[in-house]
Amino acid sequence: MRNDRLTALVLIAVSIFSLLESNRYGPLSRLFPRVVAVALGVLSLVLLVQSIVRARPGYRQKSVGLPSASGAEPAETGSSGDMRGMLFSLLVMVAWTLLLEPVGFWAASVLAFSTLVLILRTPGKTVVWKNILGGAILVTMFVLVFRIALRVPLPEGLLW
Repeated sequence: MRNDRLTALVLIAVSIFSLLESNRYGPLSRLFPRVVAVALGVLSLVLLVQSIVRARPGYRQKSVGLPSASGAEPAETGSSGDMRGMLFSLLVMVAWTLLLEPVGFWAASVLAFSTLVLILRTPGKTVVWKNILGGAILVTMFVLVFRIALRVPLPEGLLW
């Protein structure tokens, strides 16, 4: 329960930071970061309220996990590995925000996506380079749609 509250508070802080950072962009460029920041803030507030409600005495949470083949109870979530992944992901998102102007949207986004794939991937499931290549293609398509079709300028830096 405490991890949920901590996560919610950290994500609310990231949301506020993102809103403040988006003020540096032009009127059209700041729309997307603001929408994402507001959505992140609202969902973080929902998580915070849920964690407070679950902490009330007498609250009984229903188990939603499936039992294992042996009939044992589902495994608990919220291990230290989950918290470590969340903190690394948070650091990647803050670094992405700070790198947008110096290196450009495309380079910062591909770097952030690649790092998140390495941090959050399930070992042995897929080849990492395929995920990174797919992310680079996805970010490239996103940039092209915004720059050409929508005519929305994205931060440019040393690299496209």
